[in-house]
Order: sequence, then structure tokens, then C-alpha cells
Amino acid sequence: LEGVEKAARNYGATIVARTTLARNSSDVPTAANALLRGGASDALIIISTYAPTAALIKSLRKSNYPVTYATLSAVGITTLQEMLGNDADGVVVSQVVPWGADPVVSEFKKLLAQEFPGRQPNHTALEGFIGAKSLELALQRSKSLTRSELNSTLSQTKADLGGFKVDFTSKRHSGQFTDVVMLKKSGSLVS
Repeated sequence: LEGVEKAARNYGATIVARTTLARNSSDVPTAANALLRGGASDALIIISTYAPTAALIKSLRKSNYPVTYATLSAVGITTLQEMLGNDADGVVVSQVVPWGADPVVSEFKKLLAQEFPGRQPNHTALEGFIGAKSLELALQRSKSLTRSELNSTLSQTKADLGGFKVDFTSKRHSGQFTDVVMLKKSGSLVS
């Protein structure tokens, strides 16, 4: 939320309405009504989990609320798309991992197919895979397997994991990668 507010200030955008959603609840009429009372806007940025996000989008689409819907990777893109069905069309999701032809993506898909035939790859699993590769690298570089040694090693870790760079050397340990993905009602993603 702070990031959205800061970006709005930096780019001269006006936040016309703000509301809250109950975590993991699909009870969204109060939130939907607050947004409808706020009037038309260019975009609605939803910072929530998939169940309330899907319920809110479905509710607002039924009310013909003309807006571009956007959300964050924490929503769980695969489940969100399944819950929305045709209402997924045009929903924008920022992702913190790549989905293109990067070697780390190819490696992930290959290993997933080997270990779990028939399971569909998704952004959430890829994010976990990259996290595991980062931890593996730190464990390999550590002198011992203690918490303090692992923390020390991680704080000195900077690496390219196959097109995805990790850098734990700064005080800011958030990611440096963002991919904007648009959902299609066909079930495909546009990156």
C-alpha cells in the first residue's frame, strides 16, 4: 500500500477510493460499494489474496465498473485465474520472477516435468525454486551449517542463477525484478 501511495504521489495520480478486504473471505459487498461510490477510475490496485481478489473483481464486473484491475504476485496467479474464469480477461498481475526463455525458467520447467509429470508450472512454484537455488548456493558457500554462518554467507551473496540475479549484499533484500503479466480468459498469460 505504501508503494502504491508513493507511486501515486510521484506520478501525480489521485487515489479516488480506498477500502479493505477481509483476508481469505469472499464477502466483498462493502468494499465493492465503497469503490463504486468513489466513482470511475483508470485502475484498481488490489493488494490481497486470491479469494477476496477474485470475489471483488467478479462483483465489480457485474456492476460494470470500468477499470483496469491490477494485483501483486502474492495473489497466487494460477488460483486467481481459475477462480475468475472469463472474468480474468485483462487482469494485470505484477510478478517477481521471469517467465520467458531465461535459463532458470527452462531448468525449473525441465525439473518439474521430470519430478512431477503432468503438473503445470506456475510463477509461485518458480519463485520457490529460485528461493531454493539461492539457499543451496548459500549453503554451499557457508563454512559451517549454523544460523549465524548462513546469515553471514547470505549477506555476501550476489549471483546470477540463470538469468535471474540475486543480491543479498545490500540492506534492502527485496527483489530487483518485476514482470507485468496480463491474464486472458483463454487461460493464457501475456507478458
